[in-house]
Amino acid sequence: MLSRKIIPGFQKSGTSSVGRHCIGRASPLQLRLAHAKYATQVRYTSHQSCQQGGFNALSWQHTGRGKYERELDGCEIALKMLTTRGYAGKRHGDISIEVQFETYLSKGALIAHAKKAWTRLRSQYPNVAASTEGNKLVYWTPDKEGLEIETWLRETFHVIDDNQFGIREVLNSCWGTEKPCMFLLPALSTFLIYSPHHYGDGMGLEVLADGLLTGVAWDVAHPESKVHWGDEVRNLAPGLSSARPLGVAPVESQAKSSSAMAAAWNTPNALSPRSTRKIGQLGRTNWYDINFSRAESDRIFTAARANNFSVTHVVHAALINATAAQYQTSSRDKEYLSLIAAMQGNRDLGKPEYAMRFDMWIMKTRPGSFLSTAKSLREEYRTFANDKFLARLAWTNIAKYLNNTSALPPPLIHVVTSVGRLDQTVKPNYGPMRVKDVNFSVQDQSAGTFNVIRTFLGRLGVRVFYNEGFHQLINIMDYANGVRQELDDYCKMHCSPDSVARE
Repeated sequence: MLSRKIIPGFQKSGTSSVGRHCIGRASPLQLRLAHAKYATQVRYTSHQSCQQGGFNALSWQHTGRGKYERELDGCEIALKMLTTRGYAGKRHGDISIEVQFETYLSKGALIAHAKKAWTRLRSQYPNVAASTEGNKLVYWTPDKEGLEIETWLRETFHVIDDNQFGIREVLNSCWGTEKPCMFLLPALSTFLIYSPHHYGDGMGLEVLADGLLTGVAWDVAHPESKVHWGDEVRNLAPGLSSARPLGVAPVESQAKSSSAMAAAWNTPNALSPRSTRKIGQLGRTNWYDINFSRAESDRIFTAARANNFSVTHVVHAALINATAAQYQTSSRDKEYLSLIAAMQGNRDLGKPEYAMRFDMWIMKTRPGSFLSTAKSLREEYRTFANDKFLARLAWTNIAKYLNNTSALPPPLIHVVTSVGRLDQTVKPNYGPMRVKDVNFSVQDQSAGTFNVIRTFLGRLGVRVFYNEGFHQLINIMDYANGVRQELDDYCKMHCSPDSVARE
């Protein structure tokens, strides 16, 4: 996986067009009151949705012994229609978060604690175990004997303890899975949480990563703690349309949008080209990293955390809406626009307050044209006056500097969200585990979703190559299955029955 280190310069606030449109000319006091009022509404919707019964058509209904279900809402149905147009296996938009760590725990203890922490996440975020049946999202509560939990763990918790398998091979092994999985690679001191772009995954992966690390630290300090079941139903996520996304916080709206960009350019090694980990792996020639600005990252992660839905949903919706809002003359744009508009009650998606545009993009290329491109871009941005920064940042200003890549082989597009707030969620120190690096990526691999990115980036003068070779999967699940019995035997010897998830 392409490494993505957190750049210190991205910790400064910026302003997005979305933020300005949402905020308008309200006073600071009005902004604070509105922000607090809506945050209360979101918390109420998130925690009370399953208790509202028939008052909310999208609330969770108790339909049988241990069974809860709700209808998919318009956003989720639109995502389902857009993102299942991939090839067989529905591997249409992988998302993953990779955390490299160092710890004093032994390998066996680390495995046992991580397994229990992953189980605890199932209670905190039960949507990771929800599945779709037609246009319904269904969740089953675990049985008291813990058998269902053991089955779920065997399907989703994997230990890959072999140096010959890296992150890329692990991701290639996830073909066809419908539920988020956790991979622990002790030899690399890394764990990876993977999820398909699944309209029911229900949360951002950065929340899961923080929860996993927190769970390990808690379990080490409280080895006799148990995971109780029965209350997790109240944590089920409502529909994506059940709460409106939050706007950019008032303090962010007052900052100059050029600050994050200027800091990124001036941060040492921030523009260094990066290669993949092994010779012969994907992306040895040219990579384009598309990094969201701090303001857009804040909006994405704030909305995902407040509304309890996947970051991927926001990212893909943003790409589609940015394309449609920026260029509404294309028939393909109108097709996506009309589809999502129909699913969301014929809302006018062309209105600026709805379309999520990305005001600042950093385009990195490697190898040959990287230095000249970065230098040209840096000089261009430095000439912008702060108060005219957004007005001057036209797509053509970027495209003309990227046109010099035409002599290079067709590059592969790798979409990476610049996690401006990720380090505020995933902390550096978790007691027995210290985080060394965090990488978050969205890999679009289906023709349907990829066409959105190709249409969008094609207008920047960037040639996009749809990498068919990546679909030649390396299946290591046989290896993972082989170590399960050894893992189970270890846990039976070193873990009390209560340490396994059961009531």
